Amino acid sequence: TKQEKSLIIKDVFMASLPITERTEGVIFDNRVSTPSVNDIPFEQLATPTLILQAEDDPREKEAGHAMAERIPENDFVGLTGGHLLLRQDEKIRTEIASFIEKHR
Repeated sequence: TKQEKSLIIKDVFMASLPITERTEGVIFDNRVSTPSVNDIPFEQLATPTLILQAEDDPREKEAGHAMAERIPENDFVGLTGGHLLLRQDEKIRTEIASFIEKHR
């Protein structure tokens, strides 16, 4: 329901606060604890791949574009709505349906 969605969004938002105290941990995760993601040979993927990327999420935007450069057969879709792609439900459904139809 709309009310449930609202509560979920509020919970996710509240769990991420305070941002300033979490910044150091996020940087650690991205640079120290999970850098091995860069060692995965994404260039060898032979399966069509749909990448849905939040263009207005500064933390993730660069990674999404890097993935698109590394995956040979990809459909990259830039969206707005922040990290959670808020209010993009219909666009996401349309893009997924189109991708599936294209690669049947």
